[in-house]
Amino acid sequence: MGEKGVNNVLSAEYHYQTTYRTGATHIRKWFDGCFGQANNYTSLKYNAHITDPDSPMFMFERLDEFLCVSGHSYLVCDAACGLAQKYARNMSIICDKEDWEVIMKAANDAHPNCVIQFNQHMHRNFKEYLAQYYVGTRRSADSTAVRISKARWRNYGIGELYVGGKLVTVAHPGEVWLRYTNDPHEEPQRYDLRVGISAQQLYPDIPQSKVVRTGALTVKGQPLPVWSSLMRELLVYKLDSKNCSLRKFDPSDLRPEV
Repeated sequence: MGEKGVNNVLSAEYHYQTTYRTGATHIRKWFDGCFGQANNYTSLKYNAHITDPDSPMFMFERLDEFLCVSGHSYLVCDAACGLAQKYARNMSIICDKEDWEVIMKAANDAHPNCVIQFNQHMHRNFKEYLAQYYVGTRRSADSTAVRISKARWRNYGIGELYVGGKLVTVAHPGEVWLRYTNDPHEEPQRYDLRVGISAQQLYPDIPQSKVVRTGALTVKGQPLPVWSSLMRELLVYKLDSKNCSLRKFDPSDLRPEV
């Protein structure tokens, strides 16, 4: 599939997280302002889902997202596309994705690119799956407008907050915290999109009992399996070559193609 929408991006991220786990419990992600890929509600719900211990997809204790400052980052991952285009000039014919896989593998000798062939059964409809667990929109804790596309920092699972005049680390699974500047002293906006949460349960006062010390967290060292129940719930895009259309997931799609 050639598109690169939010389902495709999250499918690639999910594959990486369930296949190449390092044992880390806290991760940091940097993203740009592209609304169709990472800077949207589906991505926000996905991150809330994998940091909630009550979720069937719980993977990380804490996740921090940072909106990149405008301009070139000069990171290896950003340089990969430029190096691939440069290498491609030496190719006489480029006709399909297999040719681009060869180019990506050979384009960077100093930092070889990790190229994974992404098959049809790996594409999942996270947007529809997450709609079972989260509402479309809801008021924030302070009833101010939530502008996720403008947030410079989005925090999930565990974060810092002033409690009683002291900056402490607080567990807040299910809630998303947002800041609109890079000032760590800015009071985060609290946002909860989980279904089945009553008005009385939303945004309770944070007691001292929710304050945690990160040193006490348990490190998970093994990759998480792909649960069979999750596979049944997620919709998988599959190209039907007979009528050139996309159909929904069928268990036979999980078998390797011959």
